[in-house]
Amino acid sequence: MEFYDTCALLNSYDSLQGKKFVISEISLRELEEIKSNRLKDEETKFKARQASKVLLENSKNIEIVRFTEGVSKLWKVNELADNNDGKIIASVLWYSIHINQDIVFVCDDVCCRLNAVKLGIENRGSCNHIEDYRGYFEVTMTEDDMASFFQNPSKNIYELNVNEYLIIDNLEKDNVYKWDGKIYEKVDFQSWKSETWGCVKPRDAVQQCAFDSIVNNKITLLFGRAGSGKTLIPMVFAETALKKGIYDKETFIYSYDVLKGSKDLGYEKGDHTTKLLNYGAIGNILSTKFGDMVEVERKIDDGVLQIFPTAYIRGMSICKSVVIITEAQNLDSYTLKTIIQRCEDDCKIIIEGDMIEQADTNVTMRGMRRFIEVFKGQDFVGIVKLRENYRSAYGELADRM
Repeated sequence: MEFYDTCALLNSYDSLQGKKFVISEISLRELEEIKSNRLKDEETKFKARQASKVLLENSKNIEIVRFTEGVSKLWKVNELADNNDGKIIASVLWYSIHINQDIVFVCDDVCCRLNAVKLGIENRGSCNHIEDYRGYFEVTMTEDDMASFFQNPSKNIYELNVNEYLIIDNLEKDNVYKWDGKIYEKVDFQSWKSETWGCVKPRDAVQQCAFDSIVNNKITLLFGRAGSGKTLIPMVFAETALKKGIYDKETFIYSYDVLKGSKDLGYEKGDHTTKLLNYGAIGNILSTKFGDMVEVERKIDDGVLQIFPTAYIRGMSICKSVVIITEAQNLDSYTLKTIIQRCEDDCKIIIEGDMIEQADTNVTMRGMRRFIEVFKGQDFVGIVKLRENYRSAYGELADRM
């Protein structure tokens, strides 16, 4: 039998319909609190509403452990944390003692899982699919957790991959760290100044991770919802890096068609560049970000911007360029692999796309998913799932359609 904690319910509610499992009444209270908490982001509150709905529809299959005197006694005797996490672990321990079958604690909080191990409780995380990998781990630390973390920065207590970020939610500043394979390194807040967009700063801790990854890694994958900055952030970096002379040009590669079996652009009526800009999404993307199509064409004429559809990349060699692979959610793994192989060592590669689960279902081997499987944990690669929609309120609602 599986016993789910609150985080696991939020992260895997869509896979629990019709399934038999156990929860603590503490989790029910936490879900209710999250739904009405104005300090929680909309995505988390949406998950809480959906999880509550699943629990209601699936109520016949769910066993709820009440926080009785017996559970409370186990909580105190084992000196578990004086918070909801400690109470949930006590509920798991009580349940494992009072039933005659194996129990698995499904939990997405590393500290909870460590405490479960100490008590001999078998446990696992709920995130078994690569789509759940975000490139960062968020945690709320107790005072003891925080003291232990800062006193032992070389101990990978959260079991992060190399270049995976740690966000400490209950710190107002200096709350982003990165595991570099040897130590949890503080990620400094930085800003970029560009001619087109002015001074651009991270708007949240997750964007701070994205800024850091782009600066310090050869390859960065950014993915997330519309309006999260996954296209704008790379473009701002590219403009500032070109201004400093670090790179010679900005190269956009976009999914006109997948490479295997791809079609070329056919007979080109008029200028080749004009057709690229007017017969594909890339023209809309660039003109929107740069202000208008005239500015896009000026940059192309000046040689600081070049664009290529995926159908044209075979045999190319790209050097000293910020390479932005856009709309990557619809690239198959062969195409994405080929693009990366076309880039010389002096390139900076930034892959950006929508949420992985929104990829085109006709693409049988989605490149972003395969990229995460192969590249996560490499010391030259960063992966960040951007979260907030900063474009518009109605865009936020549209995400739920």
